Amino acid sequence: MAAEEDEMESFWEGFVVGLGMIATVAIAFGVLATTYVLAEHNIFVTVVKEGTAKAILRWKRFHRLAMSYRGNDFNADWNVVAAEEPQQRSQSRLFGWTSGLRWVGIPFVNSVHSYRFKWTSYEDEKIVSKEETIDFILVQDDVYYAFVDEAETKGMVPVNVSLLLTLRVVNPYKALYRVQHWLEATQNRIKPAFRSFVALKEFEELTKQREAVEEELNSFLRGTKVDEFISDNYGVELVAVEIVRIDPAGEWAAKFAEAATKKWLAEKDKDQIEVLADAEVQRLDRIYGKVASYGDTGLFIRAVEAVEQAGKGPSNLVIFPFGALADIVKGWTGGKKEKEE
Repeated sequence: MAAEEDEMESFWEGFVVGLGMIATVAIAFGVLATTYVLAEHNIFVTVVKEGTAKAILRWKRFHRLAMSYRGNDFNADWNVVAAEEPQQRSQSRLFGWTSGLRWVGIPFVNSVHSYRFKWTSYEDEKIVSKEETIDFILVQDDVYYAFVDEAETKGMVPVNVSLLLTLRVVNPYKALYRVQHWLEATQNRIKPAFRSFVALKEFEELTKQREAVEEELNSFLRGTKVDEFISDNYGVELVAVEIVRIDPAGEWAAKFAEAATKKWLAEKDKDQIEVLADAEVQRLDRIYGKVASYGDTGLFIRAVEAVEQAGKGPSNLVIFPFGALADIVKGWTGGKKEKEE
């Protein structure tokens, strides 16, 4: 009996321990699932993805920023700086420095800033426009498409230009709260400066020296201080500008298209003439090389064939005494031999 009681006691002990472990796992899973759901709705906590930042509000006013960007942090003015510098702002990281989970605060008191963001990208040589409501801002490099219409060249030729702007938000606070739409404002500052650059170049320079022109363009923009202006006022760094496409605009578009078509046709005609000329040279070399191998007889036969060919056709009539032709050819070939002697 004692042995059976011990076995039952061991069984119940194991059962209780196992049940406790299952309950612990279930609770942990429930906590994680609940945290995930709350974070998705920015309730109490939020998830900040790598390379992005979020603005935390208190009573609908800016309170602080939370960022996930390895090797970087904020300074006292909310500029993104290298992590080696002293940390000036608490980002309320949960579960360690490497965690993307951030503390937001009490619901209805604290919230995450969200806004409508519209941008255009250039994907697989296609222009793609997008507009979404987002609650974050990128702090890593991204490429945006910009279009400049009818910018006049030095020769007064209007051109439409497609640009790719590589931008980086270096101060999320300024980008979100010191300008209404940071991307639109940035593009509107760059476009006039780009028009000034185009006015210094001929159309041929812009289209035939693309890499050199892009280097000049980036230097020109830095010289105008437009990059410093958008960085100081909008918190956005202009990393680089790339020219994707340049086309004549307005009436010039039809003129250049016509000129390009004529040039293409002329090149095709030139190629055809060269092919026919090469074929004719080969034909003459082959025929008259063979004729020359038969000496005077070959020349005589060729002359007779030429006269025969000239007499073909319903309206062609050649009257040529055969004897006279023989005398001519004989005299010519005889004269040739005398000269050789």
